[in-house]
Amino acid sequence: MKFLTFLLILFALHPISAQVAGGEGELITSSADKVMIIPFRSYNYLSDADYDLANANRLTASEISTRFRYGLDLSLAAQVGTIYDTYSILTDSAMSSAAELRRIYSSVSYKYQKPIDHTEGITDKKDSRNEDLFGRHIGEKTEEEADAKEYMNVLIRDPELLPHLANTYDVEYFIFINQFELLTNYEHCLDRSTNNFKRVIAVHYSIFDVNGNQMKGDVINVTFGSNDNNMNEIIGNYLPLITKGIKNELDRQVMVSNEPNN
Repeated sequence: MKFLTFLLILFALHPISAQVAGGEGELITSSADKVMIIPFRSYNYLSDADYDLANANRLTASEISTRFRYGLDLSLAAQVGTIYDTYSILTDSAMSSAAELRRIYSSVSYKYQKPIDHTEGITDKKDSRNEDLFGRHIGEKTEEEADAKEYMNVLIRDPELLPHLANTYDVEYFIFINQFELLTNYEHCLDRSTNNFKRVIAVHYSIFDVNGNQMKGDVINVTFGSNDNNMNEIIGNYLPLITKGIKNELDRQVMVSNEPNN
């Protein structure tokens, strides 16, 4: 509970703009739409850095993965909540929510495949994505992402799952977080004098609409040094770069889907 309180304060101290530029300067204001966030399963957490992080933060490996799981969920809820009504099943304290999450996990499977983008071939609108702290477009593929051929997608095996969730929670869109990776590239040393290597967080996600149509599926990466082992700083500084990219993709998909003749 103390950790959740800390995260809520952390994201409150990092305000996010509530306006997103659409085509020709138009602003997206889809406040009536509700988005459900579904967190990654515990066994879909992959990391080779937990030993370093546990020692630096005096935490167990289990606590490290839990903090990333909740940190990512709360960061995404904070980003999406600037425009949409948001429901996080992970942070819902009702006993029924835990059972619902188990049902969701039992109704899906996962598969590596090529990225999915519903808007490809539909629109050639000018790129309106915001930029991150490094001047790159949020969601823009890095060199590693451009080389990557596949991401982990979620497959809905139970056709009644999304209609059930839509009716129960009154939601129009679903964001599934499919996999969380934290990997160190020991072949890419940022600073030999301090043994600071390149470390990458990769988040695989999928976006569905209320009718069960997959609108988007991809992976977003953020890179930092292996000497950055402060959990609060990693969660507060780097995860928002990823969740902002996911939220911007949701905006783009919703905007295109709501256009006439689409």
